[in-house]
Amino acid sequence: MQKSKAVYIQIIGYLLFIICTILFLPDASRHLWQGLKDCTVYDKGWHAETATQVKDLDTLPIFFYTENEEQDIWLSKKLENISNGDCIGFFSFQQQVSILLDGITIYEFIPTTYANSSTPGNKWNFLPLSENDNGKTVTIHIYQCYSKDRVTIPTIYYGTQAGITMNYISSELPRVFLSLVMILFGVLIGIFCILNRQRTDIGHGLQWLALFALFRGIWGTIEGNLYSFFVSRLLLMSQISYLSLKLAVVTYLQFINAFMFDGKNRIFKILTICSIMEFWITTALQLLGIFDFANTVFITHVILLIAAVYACFCIMRTLNNQRKDTMAILSAKRKNTHFAQLLCTLIVIVTSIIDMIRYYTTNSPDVARYTRIGDIIFITTMSLALFLDFIYLIRIGHKAALIREEASLDPMTKLRNRASFEKDIERINKKHRKENSIIVLDLNNLKLFNDQHGHDVGDQYIVTASELIRDTFSPWGNAYRIGGDEFCIIAEKLTEQKFMELQASIEQQMNDMFTLEDSLHMAVASGYACFDSSKDTNLRDTMKRADEQMYKRKIELKGEAR
Repeated sequence: MQKSKAVYIQIIGYLLFIICTILFLPDASRHLWQGLKDCTVYDKGWHAETATQVKDLDTLPIFFYTENEEQDIWLSKKLENISNGDCIGFFSFQQQVSILLDGITIYEFIPTTYANSSTPGNKWNFLPLSENDNGKTVTIHIYQCYSKDRVTIPTIYYGTQAGITMNYISSELPRVFLSLVMILFGVLIGIFCILNRQRTDIGHGLQWLALFALFRGIWGTIEGNLYSFFVSRLLLMSQISYLSLKLAVVTYLQFINAFMFDGKNRIFKILTICSIMEFWITTALQLLGIFDFANTVFITHVILLIAAVYACFCIMRTLNNQRKDTMAILSAKRKNTHFAQLLCTLIVIVTSIIDMIRYYTTNSPDVARYTRIGDIIFITTMSLALFLDFIYLIRIGHKAALIREEASLDPMTKLRNRASFEKDIERINKKHRKENSIIVLDLNNLKLFNDQHGHDVGDQYIVTASELIRDTFSPWGNAYRIGGDEFCIIAEKLTEQKFMELQASIEQQMNDMFTLEDSLHMAVASGYACFDSSKDTNLRDTMKRADEQMYKRKIELKGEAR
């Protein structure tokens, strides 16, 4: 553990030193970088031996095909030209490793007793050397954990440990960066889903896409094997990688089913159930030590390929149906969406197949090299498509809200109409009424305006009065036009004393306005009543009392006009 921490601190120090050098000494940075990457492929002069075969190797890495299902191989080489501070390093992928110098075991990487696994995990193995080791014979014993017909002999490097480490990090970091971007995508999409969980207009399956991006990102990051320089629980990291891959398949199936079929496709439901069962069964077998994940991962690959191929078939069938459906208004938009989805799914299939082949036929430790590219294209495109759909639905919802708002307004005065008044008063009756009051208003002489000067002048009278009513009473509640010349206010926390002040103000403003004839006066009669539980059962009773007060005031205004 202390050694792992020391290596971790050493690498961080190198990285910080590189950054500072690049920033402040650009001319020297190239030479420093080459120095830190000081390592060579140590592939000449190795002697391979199994229980039944002996062979001199010309180059590394190679697949060494064995006989009688042998899984062990011994590589040996006489050390020459060794300098102090150098080492031999190589990456073991699903292998047990022992290193000997002149027959003495110097280093071992084998499973722990409690692991319930054939493999100790994946690791970069280093053997420090010195000048005193010149002339000694180094022997690397490799046990291939799963394959029984061949042993993968990895690339063996010679140089400083920092040089070998930085050489690998510099080559793998750009690929791992894509996986980290996928994790970031998953987290951001997940946060977006949580913040908008009450909305029904977000894209179908967006939460599954977030989980898919998260699990594929975790899998791709671990498969970059950079963790092997920094952590000690290597087997745990390997198992997390397998679990993330299996969970990514489940979330992929759920996303495609939700996105394309609103979760109703029977085939995808069956595949999802199979994937979930495969996840739990293989996990149980791993925990019990019966089968490792590496023995059963081919089932995960088969389910993923079946799902992706079937998704392509469904998309192509949908595109064909849209081509025939000339009456579909949204056909072109849907066709573009499905074409993009088809292309992205094909990319995922191709890149996944390439990496699956590499997993079974090559000795590359990074089995997500090309899949990352397909995943980032798929996730980015699908996120963009769902986001655009979300924006489109928001616009439709906004237009619908405007339509509803228009439907609740009186077209002439732009005050709320009678239907809106009925809805609001019923809503208030069901909740609280104690602080509410009702104001009823009526226009005087509207019929005379219409008879003597036409309805255009009468309409202008209504509009002018409505503007005064809204400006005067809007701080206390909504104004409604409930009839031809009848208006109402559902007020809150408006005292009778304050109403009297407002009533005097609006009457004075109407009286000051220009009229066509002295005999025709513009006037608004108003009445007020506050809800009183001893008199009213609901606000409609309150409105009746306010209406009575309005008629009294109407008569008073007509008397004053004479």
